[in-house]
Amino acid sequence: MSSNIIVTNSDEVYILTLHRTFKIKILHLIKDLNDRLDSIIITRTRDITNMVNVKFNTNLTETTVQEIINCLNNGEMNELFHSFDINQLLNDYMTSSVIDTKATLMKLLKAVFIIPNATDVIKTFTQSISKSLPMEKDS
Repeated sequence: MSSNIIVTNSDEVYILTLHRTFKIKILHLIKDLNDRLDSIIITRTRDITNMVNVKFNTNLTETTVQEIINCLNNGEMNELFHSFDINQLLNDYMTSSVIDTKATLMKLLKAVFIIPNATDVIKTFTQSISKSLPMEKDS
């Protein structure tokens, strides 16, 4: 089955060439790991290479991964990744007066399911706070 799509944009050619050489998901993983791991880690490139090779059953070399990291750091692949401030985007969405949402950045409720006896801990905490608050006297 042939395609009638004509690629004329140099960014599109670059992305297609990259994708044929390295799947985009591999580039994304390298970027995420590069962003997450501290730059002072001596074995950083080797660690990224090993994690990517294990995850995708590839055989990338440290040199190849370092070249990808260099391209990422030089901004050569900026068109592949968004550059939005996610926290600002979420904040604008949640505080919008025209959007009706229950979205929140708070994750307290997840603790109830993850931490054993979290419900009891929260109850005890709430009780201790209410005991420490000054009580109103009946008039």
